[in-house]
Amino acid sequence: MRLDSGNILFPVTIAWSHYGVRPEKARAIIVLLHGISSSPQALNGNQQPPFCDRGWFSGWIGPGKIFDTRHDCILAPNALGSCYGSSGPASCASPGSFPEITIGDTVRSYKLWLTALGIDRRQWLQLRVATLQRYGYAEYLADTGCARIDERLATEATQWAGQFSAWSMACLRKAAMDFNVETDIRAGKINTSLFWMNCSSDALFPCGFAGLEPNADITVHCVDGKYGHMSPVLESELWINRLKSYCGLFIHA
Repeated sequence: MRLDSGNILFPVTIAWSHYGVRPEKARAIIVLLHGISSSPQALNGNQQPPFCDRGWFSGWIGPGKIFDTRHDCILAPNALGSCYGSSGPASCASPGSFPEITIGDTVRSYKLWLTALGIDRRQWLQLRVATLQRYGYAEYLADTGCARIDERLATEATQWAGQFSAWSMACLRKAAMDFNVETDIRAGKINTSLFWMNCSSDALFPCGFAGLEPNADITVHCVDGKYGHMSPVLESELWINRLKSYCGLFIHA
């Protein structure tokens, strides 16, 4: 695959998790994109090896939930450059030799992957979830009565650090920092409807940070959540109701 840098990446491997029915039998196909430091194991299950963040999107996926595994096909690919099975620095004998990638490279790799699965782009709904860092998590633990918050955070951080590659973090962080959706929208590079949600308490990406102006193709909504960057995971019901309204033509939970 030719990258934006002009380099060739070969071979290209995309690891993914699949939940629900097979694509050809699905009422809707959802492509679920994880954050920089996350794995594709959105649900607890029998995936091997089990990653320390498995189940991070369990509030959204399952029988009777907004992404209903009885009727829908949910595909969660591992990002290009990550270390959870897809091509990335960790898959190279010399991690520093992995080429620089962009968000555009990742999108093209997903297009090739979906095509290989026989899925036409008109069939699927892409859901971009905010990167699952710890912002807001300590407050959530306090609200749920956790008695040893620092110990809990240290334990989870240690588990994550034992699995996630620092090379992948550097690779994906640069790709993310170089990407600006507002620039692409103004340049006419995005020709699909966009539903943009932020959390009012998110210190990383506050409401309005991208400067997007609502129009016929762009819907912007600020969720009044308490747990900042982790709000979509820790208080998913606030987000699900808004998403149901927007995606009513595709999803019937």
